[in-house]
Amino acid sequence: MPIKVNEPGLNVLEFNPGHCFGSLRFIRSGIILGTLLVGDNVKGGLYGEYPSLEPGQLDQGDLQWNNDFRGTYATLLEKWMGLDPQPILGGSFEQFDFIK
Repeated sequence: MPIKVNEPGLNVLEFNPGHCFGSLRFIRSGIILGTLLVGDNVKGGLYGEYPSLEPGQLDQGDLQWNNDFRGTYATLLEKWMGLDPQPILGGSFEQFDFIK
């Protein structure tokens, strides 16, 4: 199953399209803005919500995530690979229903 993880993203408040890469700042490590999974065994759809671009909804200028990427990894480990995700990820995380 091919997986595309988008990290890092751009800081919304510091992105200035008028300056060709002059005002870009990468977000803090550990934040992932979108993951694409492809394959016959993937249930298509959006899992989560679109983040808001409103200044009051940002996290120090970054888009506010609404689910933990470790839940995606936990889902892949358990439902795709048949492994126990807890010892690998160091905890229990909400899983998603994207595997057929």
